[in-house]
Amino acid sequence: MDTLKAEIISWIEYIKPTEAEQHLMAIGACFGWVISTVLGGIDQMIYGLIALCILDYFSGMVAAYRTGTIDSDIGYKGIMKKLVMFGFVAFCNLIDIAANGHTLRHMAISAYALTEAVSILENIDRAGWGHHIPLFLRNALKKLNEFVEKGEKK
Repeated sequence: MDTLKAEIISWIEYIKPTEAEQHLMAIGACFGWVISTVLGGIDQMIYGLIALCILDYFSGMVAAYRTGTIDSDIGYKGIMKKLVMFGFVAFCNLIDIAANGHTLRHMAISAYALTEAVSILENIDRAGWGHHIPLFLRNALKKLNEFVEKGEKK
């Protein structure tokens, strides 16, 4: 019995975080709390937006690799755009807190999620796998791109 007790105590001491690990865990917990509070909580909408951001970034990397246009500056700008996007969600959340509501936060997350989804489809098409996208979505993307191009010429 004493051997078992000594082994259990030894195992607990082994898994106990070091002082440096405890400080890093505290910093991580504070950072997580601030991000969660500023974004209005980490709910399904934020999880969905994070997943779409990750898919968009990696699909963009795959498309850039397949087209031979990989550029670290473009990748950096993409990450910065996503950080600004989450900053705007946080801004909308702060306005909602002041107005005692949740409308702006949800609208911002929904708009950015749709933008990320369209970007993923565009990346799939750029990578050469556009034939896997349903025809009605390809036609909608084509019309959207034509609309954007016309708007830029004015």
